[in-house]
Amino acid sequence: MSLKNGIEYLQAIRIRLKQEELKKQRELQAIHDKKYKESKNKSLIGPKMKVSKTYYPERLSNGETIPELLSRSRYLLVISPDKWNEYQRKRALLLFEKFPHLEQALQAINEFRDWYKAKPNYYEPFENERKLGNWIDELENSPYSEMKNFRNLVVNHEERIMNYHRYGNKTNAIAESVNAKIKDAIRQNKGSRDLDFFHYRIAIII
Repeated sequence: MSLKNGIEYLQAIRIRLKQEELKKQRELQAIHDKKYKESKNKSLIGPKMKVSKTYYPERLSNGETIPELLSRSRYLLVISPDKWNEYQRKRALLLFEKFPHLEQALQAINEFRDWYKAKPNYYEPFENERKLGNWIDELENSPYSEMKNFRNLVVNHEERIMNYHRYGNKTNAIAESVNAKIKDAIRQNKGSRDLDFFHYRIAIII
């Protein structure tokens, strides 16, 4: 369980919104093509509209279409807003103007990011639990199913997440590193008859 899961759910929202916008574009293009054919049909009676042959999708003030905006917003949804450059800030304004609920989802992820940061030893543990509980309650009303799924993931692993702060902001990274060293030693050793010597080598490596 990590912040990575939340970012993946956020990216899933962005991708889904992009697919929905592409579908709208295809539908609008089909309507445009139909109008163009009708404008060239001489058998139809009455005035005909002047329709260009090429369909031009809506472009925003920065020159991007909405699907392009969603595609190019991938990185700014990963990093913290205080690390955005000027161009990313302008793109974010356009993005959240079109999709305000996406901004709320990003805020929820950033709140979890801030909560997950290592706390000093004197930090009140009950205050930490209260903040996580409030975050869980707020996310229950999210309009995005992806964010609700992330909320449920946090709820299911809440005890393990809280242990990160309860036991000195420690993760299992050290254990995974030791395990990787042991596997590498076994792979390089290619078998050993003297187990005592093998254990000695492992002790030196670790």
